[in-house]
Amino acid sequence: MPLTATEIADVDARLDELVAVASPYWAGEHEVVQTFFSRLHTKEEHIRWLRAQCWKEFWGRLDAARTGIIGRSVDQLAELYSRLQSPELRLEFLDVARELYEEFHHYALLADILEDLEGRYVPPIELEQLPEDAKLAQMRDHIVSSEGELGAFVNKFSEGGGSSMYKAGMDISGGELEQRIAAAFRIIFDDEVGHMRKGAAGLRGTVQAPEQW
Repeated sequence: MPLTATEIADVDARLDELVAVASPYWAGEHEVVQTFFSRLHTKEEHIRWLRAQCWKEFWGRLDAARTGIIGRSVDQLAELYSRLQSPELRLEFLDVARELYEEFHHYALLADILEDLEGRYVPPIELEQLPEDAKLAQMRDHIVSSEGELGAFVNKFSEGGGSSMYKAGMDISGGELEQRIAAAFRIIFDDEVGHMRKGAAGLRGTVQAPEQW
């Protein structure tokens, strides 16, 4: 049953509240990244953060799927491909394929920069997760296991940190390296804004009771 105008307004207000809660944290992340790129760094320092971010782009996850966002999407496409029997499944296939392309593109953009700095190909298996990211993954696992579909959309909504890291990074200036980083972050920023909106749309359709907000 479609929502009434009053119910839609209430949902929009609730989403605005979520954004208000998250905004100081997003602003803090923006400031951290902006401060980092305002200073000169050694090649080794750039390699460290690029390795960490490449790990997140390739192996990072929003739920308990151990293969990460990219591996999970590959599995989803294989499963959907085996049963393309309706227009709805075709649209779902396209949606998953689009997100798979975007996530792998993010990884590839940053991996290209990393490998130019290291002077060699860096296989994904060689990348390592930072301890802080392991804590984030554990928290996301708990949210999904305790809240189910609602938890999955909570994680999706917060996936890119409001895209604040990428907004800060795409505004940096400098030499060839900085220009490549800014160009990569500009592409990632545009995609992550879309991912956050997808999470918000999921919350809009999933939340059934006021206390769930």
